Amino acid sequence: MSPVPPTAELTTHAVTNQPPPYAPFDLWSSDLALREHLTALGGDGTSVAKAGRAYANPALIEAAQEARRDAPRLALFDEGGQRLDEVRFNAGYHEIMKTALSLGYVNSAWSGQSGGHVTHAAHVYMLSQVEPGICCPLTMTYAAVPALEANTDLKSHWVPKLLSGHYDPDTLPLDDKRGATLGMAMTE
Repeated sequence: MSPVPPTAELTTHAVTNQPPPYAPFDLWSSDLALREHLTALGGDGTSVAKAGRAYANPALIEAAQEARRDAPRLALFDEGGQRLDEVRFNAGYHEIMKTALSLGYVNSAWSGQSGGHVTHAAHVYMLSQVEPGICCPLTMTYAAVPALEANTDLKSHWVPKLLSGHYDPDTLPLDDKRGATLGMAMTE
């Protein structure tokens, strides 16, 4: 089905105070300040350039819009009455998480490469322009790595999964997952 084109010329007035429709652009190449600062501070321009193109991809923009339209849902029980306590997310949410993790949003900071935290900051800055809500669980995952330093058992068990670059949305035990994210519970 073809969409009906929108009109700004109505019978009573012309709509002139709205931004133009979204047109794809590269979040890296269109941002001179980001490029200059990342380069000056030793960040990984090659990986951030790749992320800038991916984050602004129209399909990912649409995934972000879908994730915002379809709020997470709490599933307390399954159809048979068994307790679940799961939060179910829109497929767009999962697509953004998968993309960001695969591009190094979390693991770039802990790669041991010079400028890793600057590279991470560039990811946060760019992805926040697309879907800022996703940045919360991704940044909590990033922040969990140094927090786990205090316990070698937890560190050895969790950190490889947090830094794997893989997103696994399935509700499974950690040992059965290729990658993991961490979050926190809070009350506002």
